[in-house]
Amino acid sequence: DGLIIAASMVLLDAARHRDRAPALAVWLLAAGITATLAANVLAGAGYGPLGAVVSAWPALAFVGCYELLMLLVRANARRSAAAPGAAPESLAAPVPSDLIEAAKVSLRATLAAGNPLSANQLQERFSLTRAQATKVRQAVLAESNGHSPE
Repeated sequence: DGLIIAASMVLLDAARHRDRAPALAVWLLAAGITATLAANVLAGAGYGPLGAVVSAWPALAFVGCYELLMLLVRANARRSAAAPGAAPESLAAPVPSDLIEAAKVSLRATLAAGNPLSANQLQERFSLTRAQATKVRQAVLAESNGHSPE
């Protein structure tokens, strides 16, 4: 089962990054599935054909769930590639250079999510003074309302 999980994670990573799946991972996944199925079927064979099928079910369910996950990852990759105006990860916003900028980025993100950070939360999370937190909040909220930044 560990082999199935390890190979699956390699295949998942390849799918998320739109890379080609490594052949070794595919082979090891197939070997792991085969070994697990064989062991489960042999363990249940002593209880007849129904026992063998019931014993094989957990391995089949695990592989089926993994394949469903892969379908979702591939579909998400296709959707994000087809989305107009979607910026590639390499064009993501740069890392903020100081605490004030980090607080502004965080406040913008929480504002966009509909739950903006309070001045107290900005103070605690970014070690800002009350005046700095208030100034950050005022600037970002004004910016979000269409006013030019300070």
